[in-house]
Amino acid sequence: MLGKLQNLLDKNLIAVAAKQFAFSKHIGKHSFKINRLEGLIRFNTDQIFAANVIGTESFETDEWTWAWSDTEFRETPLVKSANKLRKLGIKQELTVLTRKRCALDTSVNGFTLACIATDIAKADCFYSFKSEGDTRTYILLNKIGQDTFDTDLSEELILHAFEKLMPDIKFDHYASLKYACEEAGLGELVKPQKISLGSAELIFDTVGNCLDIKRRSSVAPSPMQEKTTRKHRRSKSRRR
Repeated sequence: MLGKLQNLLDKNLIAVAAKQFAFSKHIGKHSFKINRLEGLIRFNTDQIFAANVIGTESFETDEWTWAWSDTEFRETPLVKSANKLRKLGIKQELTVLTRKRCALDTSVNGFTLACIATDIAKADCFYSFKSEGDTRTYILLNKIGQDTFDTDLSEELILHAFEKLMPDIKFDHYASLKYACEEAGLGELVKPQKISLGSAELIFDTVGNCLDIKRRSSVAPSPMQEKTTRKHRRSKSRRR
């Protein structure tokens, strides 16, 4: 169980997951190489990010192991963020962050812990890859220089992330979508017990669970889209 960290997951899950889908599209089919001495990861031939390993997920032992306790990483610069997470856990009595290993379940797993760590460490996103045996390694990423990865969120990305995660992860649907919309500058799409995203209208109960996703065949422009259109028209009129 995540304990106190559940509130953080409720808030940031959709915003972080949406950036993950954007990042996957950004790197596409790829190769990667980790520089352990400099704390960097290179994708393909020209995309370099600052890298911090936070931990590994083993499906053989059904355990998560924090990088700060892992002999493979703990003596390298790759564990800076993992060490900060541990110190935060000690200070705020967050046991999930201070145990060397945690049993995997629907709330404690590589994906949810990486989402939480991304928010706490202010990373741009995270990356995971299959390593030895049936193990997956999770790394926080931060852009360096002028990398073209766009971390801005769109209505389509937010909705896609929500529909992907809703069946498998326990979280506050309304709170997480509300935060993602506000992060994207789309706060005006959020109403009490209702959020409109692209071609869908999402209806919630009083405790934040999504009750229904209504699809609209003919979609009226969102308030944000109307504002952008009006601005474009005024600009075009001035040029004439």
